[in-house]
Amino acid sequence: MTKKKNINWSKQLFNWHLWLGLFFTLPIVLVAITAILIAHEKGLGTKEIVVKAGWLPAYSSKEKNLSYYLDDVKDIQIVQGKTLYGTKLGVVEESNDQLSIVKGTEGKEVRDLLWVENQLWVATKKGLLLAENGNAKLVKKGDFHGITFDVTTLIASEGKKGFHLSQDQGRTWEAKKISTQIGTAKLQAFASQVDKESFMEALTLEKLALDIHTGKAFFGEGSMWVWIDLIAVSLLGMTFTGILMWYKRKFSKKAPAKTSNAPAKKIKFKLQKV
Repeated sequence: MTKKKNINWSKQLFNWHLWLGLFFTLPIVLVAITAILIAHEKGLGTKEIVVKAGWLPAYSSKEKNLSYYLDDVKDIQIVQGKTLYGTKLGVVEESNDQLSIVKGTEGKEVRDLLWVENQLWVATKKGLLLAENGNAKLVKKGDFHGITFDVTTLIASEGKKGFHLSQDQGRTWEAKKISTQIGTAKLQAFASQVDKESFMEALTLEKLALDIHTGKAFFGEGSMWVWIDLIAVSLLGMTFTGILMWYKRKFSKKAPAKTSNAPAKKIKFKLQKV
């Protein structure tokens, strides 16, 4: 009977670790690099860089992508017998059972539509647009979420940056924030009321986990990039040092034994008489 070989589990696990590390190298590197790109999107200007990714499976089908963007409707306006849809593709016009894109809105994710005085105002992720006679032009850059009209004043909201007012049909804009507009005294009174009646969003375990994951819980929303960069650099470091360990273990050759070049010593024998 042949004896069973004893498995060196420590060595086996180490080998598995190396091979799994090599297998997941590309995904880890991609996650780390894209994390840095996301964290520094303002400084790198990634939102303005147009790329083509038709070679990736998710972007290979034009029909599938078209339906995905077309069906993501944020607002609808019905004017002059036409239906206007605010979509991720831009402003889509439906007239006589035919669809068309309002020129100038192509590829701009629409958040809100406003029809006033025969003009179409469009709040998009890339700016505030004004469409007249089927053509739209950029009026103000920004990440706008909504737009409304009050008698003579246009009001456009820009998320965390507050809102903007215009009383001359969008030629000039005045930036506003609720906290600065109401004054310090009213803000303090409101703050005490919010704390007392718990109007603020409750911190759930899900949100806490997300904030810890993104680093917001440690560095705040404005400095989350510190945490993301730290994790990304750590992953890249472990990945490349792991590859180096595997390479040295797999391809390094044992150094040959050193041989001495010194001449061999002569051994003298003496014959003794018996």
